[in-house]
Amino acid sequence: MYVLAGRVSQRHGPAQIIAGALAGRVVLLSALAAFAAVGHIPAWLPLAAFAGVMCAWSFLSVASPGLTGQLKPDAEGDAQGLLNASSGLAGLLGSVAGGLIASRWGYPAALATGAGFVAVGLVMLSRTALRHRRAPVMVRTGRTGPPSRH
Repeated sequence: MYVLAGRVSQRHGPAQIIAGALAGRVVLLSALAAFAAVGHIPAWLPLAAFAGVMCAWSFLSVASPGLTGQLKPDAEGDAQGLLNASSGLAGLLGSVAGGLIASRWGYPAALATGAGFVAVGLVMLSRTALRHRRAPVMVRTGRTGPPSRH
């Protein structure tokens, strides 16, 4: 999956790939929450949803460093270190919080909370990196007058 994720990220850009992977995770974690709440469903449904959540990870892990490098090209090493540290901290806090929520309110609540936090991340991405990506690039052509739009 990582080779495919790399190719897709290079073709469409890391911000778009991260957005798609996060959106997929929101849908799949929500489905897992519903499956856990309903119970008595065919085993292949939650297994397929979980496999989709895990497949999305390959796209996130390949595209995230690419986006980080694009957003901070002048301090890419520092930005990559911050990305890794924040990812580790998020994994730790998410595991602890998910376990506490599951023990208190059950797995459907833990999965729904996870979907909610991923959705918040998607909103943050859309308000920052995706908006930044849509802005027209201004290029100086060497001629007088305003810069041209590309």
